[in-house]
Amino acid sequence: MGVYPMLLDERCWFLAADFDGKDWAVDARAFLETCHRLDVPAALERSRSGNGGHVWIFFDEAVPAALARKLGAHVLTEAMESRPELGFRSYNRFFPNQDTLPKGGFGNLSPAKLFIHGIDKRFFIHGNGKKCRHFCLLIADYVNHIIPTVQNIGNLAN
Repeated sequence: MGVYPMLLDERCWFLAADFDGKDWAVDARAFLETCHRLDVPAALERSRSGNGGHVWIFFDEAVPAALARKLGAHVLTEAMESRPELGFRSYNRFFPNQDTLPKGGFGNLSPAKLFIHGIDKRFFIHGNGKKCRHFCLLIADYVNHIIPTVQNIGNLAN
């Protein structure tokens, strides 16, 4: 079960940066800290295996996937410049994976964020550092925060 991040009109409601491997936690935290420094609300999720994670950025409206990915690239570049000692070898990719949909396709599938109590090691970490095991509660919390608008994303990414 999963979600296709990109809508048929090549817009998306979120961007997720994927980190895997030995240094995933340090690299993902640096990316998350850079989001916060740039006033981009984001949340860190530890993956099911516990050996990777995703930094999620949610938007208050669907934005062009190309613009969301441009924002992600800007945040990643800023994080790498502020923490050159890290190297960011654990960075894997963004969801959505591409700027445009392939002809006749749906883009890349992102696994659904379902939790199985006692088996799943996945959880989210709010900006305040508190753990949250439920995706829906995390989204509900974002209703009370300023989420990047198309205009803000354009300003940051340029």
